[in-house]
Amino acid sequence: MRVNVYDHDLRGRVELVTDTAPGNAVFKGIRFYLGPRIEHTPNDDDTAAVTFWFHEDATYEQGLLTQVLAKALRLLGVEDLSKVPEPPSDKV
Repeated sequence: MRVNVYDHDLRGRVELVTDTAPGNAVFKGIRFYLGPRIEHTPNDDDTAAVTFWFHEDATYEQGLLTQVLAKALRLLGVEDLSKVPEPPSDKV
């Protein structure tokens, strides 16, 4: 499966989310929101998003998701995250 997300679809809204699967396995995810916010009620957010899930037991420092995201940033030439500005507020 391939998912294509273009930069004009991204918003500055990124969240750490948690969910419990059947059997009480707990997963965390990094959710990247796409497009404008669509919220019917405060607890019903239908905004398009892509979520990368990982088991709660995985550590942030050693987990595969962290390694893959770090590799992606290096491929983009980002070596120092402190030099990357926050996204504009109109994109959040």
